[in-house]
Amino acid sequence: MRYLLTTRIQAPRGHVAACLRDAARWSQWQESLISHRLTAGRANEVGAKTQMVHQFGRRRTEMIETIESNRLPEELTATYEAPRVWNRVVHRFIEVSPKETEWQFDSEFICTGLVRMLATVAPGLFRKSSKQSMDAFKQFVETNSAAMEG
Repeated sequence: MRYLLTTRIQAPRGHVAACLRDAARWSQWQESLISHRLTAGRANEVGAKTQMVHQFGRRRTEMIETIESNRLPEELTATYEAPRVWNRVVHRFIEVSPKETEWQFDSEFICTGLVRMLATVAPGLFRKSSKQSMDAFKQFVETNSAAMEG
C-alpha cells in the first residue's frame, strides 16, 4: 500500500526540517511516543537507527527507525520496522515562499499477518493516522515558528 499526503506549513523550510529531526522534541507532536533512543550511528545520519516505543490505546508498539537518506532541508527518507509492518516514508519539503513550506509525505507499507488484512480492508486507517500526525507536526512547527519570530 502506498499513498501521498501533502500539507502547507506556515514556516520557513529550514525550520520545518529542523523540527522534524529534533528528537528531543518529538514527544511534543507525537502524542503516542513514550520513548526513543539512538541505538546505532549518529543522529540524523544515513544508517542511524532509533528505537521508538509508541502507545496506541492499550497497545504498545516498538519500532526501529532507520535513516536511509538525508538531504535536508529538501528531503529525508526513513524506514520504520515493527512486528508485521515495514514502512518507508519520504519527507519532501518544498519552499513555496520564504515563510511557507509544502510538506509531501510519501508513505509505503508492507504488512504481514493480521496487519496485512487490516491494510487491505481499511487502508483509510493508515492514511488517517498519518494525516493526524502531520496535522500535529504542522501545529507544533507553526506554534514554534511564531514563538521564534515573536
